[in-house]
Amino acid sequence: MPANLPPQYKEAEERYRQAKTTPEKILALEEMLAIIPHHKGTDKMIAQLRRRLSQYKEESQRRPSASGQADPFMVKKDGDVIELHM
Repeated sequence: MPANLPPQYKEAEERYRQAKTTPEKILALEEMLAIIPHHKGTDKMIAQLRRRLSQYKEESQRRPSASGQADPFMVKKDGDVIELHM
């Protein structure tokens, strides 16, 4: 079924494709969702846009917290070497 997308949607889609950062992509996807017509022909497209948007939002929330923490189980090798004599 054809979607009959307006020119504003195509412009927003182009901005999404050219976006380099996650916040830019999120803004473009939100704009695409606001512009897209809601009818039977666009149901699958809307679902895909929402899925992408949720993935980018999750990624943007997850990224800062993981980068600042060190692995608590990492033990730095330091000190003398123990030699075993048999």
